[in-house]
Amino acid sequence: MKKTFGLTALLGGVLLTSLVAGPAQAAPETLPSTQHVYAIDSANHYGMVWQLDPATAGGVKVGTSTGSPDGTDFTPSAIDAAAYNPVTKKSYIIAEDSSGKQALYSVNLSTGVSVYIATFVNVQDFIQGFAIDNSGHAWVNGSDGDGNRVLVSLDLETGAISYDNAVIISGANYWFTTFAYDIKNSAMYLFMQDPGSSNYLVFTVDMSTGNATQVYEFTNIPTVATTLTDGNATGTNVRRVAFDDNGNAWLTLQNNGTGVYGGSSTALATWNPISQVLTPIANIYDPSDVTYSYAANEFYAPVLLLSHTGADVVAPTPTPSGGGVKPVVIKLKVAKKLAIRTVATKLGLKVTTKSTATLVIAKASKKYCKIVKTNLVGVKKGACKVTITVKTGKTKKSKTGTVTIIK
Repeated sequence: MKKTFGLTALLGGVLLTSLVAGPAQAAPETLPSTQHVYAIDSANHYGMVWQLDPATAGGVKVGTSTGSPDGTDFTPSAIDAAAYNPVTKKSYIIAEDSSGKQALYSVNLSTGVSVYIATFVNVQDFIQGFAIDNSGHAWVNGSDGDGNRVLVSLDLETGAISYDNAVIISGANYWFTTFAYDIKNSAMYLFMQDPGSSNYLVFTVDMSTGNATQVYEFTNIPTVATTLTDGNATGTNVRRVAFDDNGNAWLTLQNNGTGVYGGSSTALATWNPISQVLTPIANIYDPSDVTYSYAANEFYAPVLLLSHTGADVVAPTPTPSGGGVKPVVIKLKVAKKLAIRTVATKLGLKVTTKSTATLVIAKASKKYCKIVKTNLVGVKKGACKVTITVKTGKTKKSKTGTVTIIK
């Protein structure tokens, strides 16, 4: 399966003036002083987190992100998408392993340390786009089994993906992988390539109906002179997008030119949705190593994140193995049962002979599991999100977790 990777969210509700135009050259937009731009490499320096200078695209190494989490068989080999939660001020990445399985991590942008959350189950398509809206709701791309392009919900605490309230996209004729959310204007944007002209089309999406409206078309994207003075880049493609607090988009552009690695590199750029001006800044590079630039190509390119000051210290201290915090892994086979009290114990709740335990299944998970008397029973393969409450005397404690239903 051919994979092109996308980042952050979709946009709707901003009045744009023309549908087709060649972008003009101008000074790049200014990033708000309370925000920072990060790139996480998925190629030559896999998992390395870089804080970028928004004026020059020069990177400062923060640290390495994903490792192999304890208690799972997931070993990440590529990073596919990233998003920032403006409500909790936490950042997340989606990684994949060599078999194509994908998992959700939180990432501390001040240290580069990431923490494994869960490997995805019940996924009907490869996840290439990831966005979080202004209410903290996370979305990823997918398909609904009927050939429809959809946006589906992602639980950032458990990694559970729900198709129950999927937004079916209509009015956009091509498959999208890059999408981003504009917090300022509460709008979702889709970016997709027209296979006929190879131009990138921009759509806004009504998240209540799924209706997509084309608002712009990138034609003749400006070439970008490479940082290492090794010629000009050609055939530039839009790869990742994130919006700042002013409503301006920050993009990565893949350059199929004469870069140092594989004839390809990645540039940072800005796009103003109101003036519709696209301005390349420079190739993303490491100023301390003039022999290095990102080896961006059709399959691997750095993901892009914008975060706020003071928002980066979110990840727990990793275990000595370097693979992040050991996750709670509860598995239950289809048609098998697990005592509710056992689930409580596995989630870290103390249960005594005098305790009573009650379990509630999340609405979106009821197709994967059910309660039969005092047991949780697997119905079909998927992620069963549960909230369990243990009462001992006057003390009551609750915890939410996921039971993975397997065949």
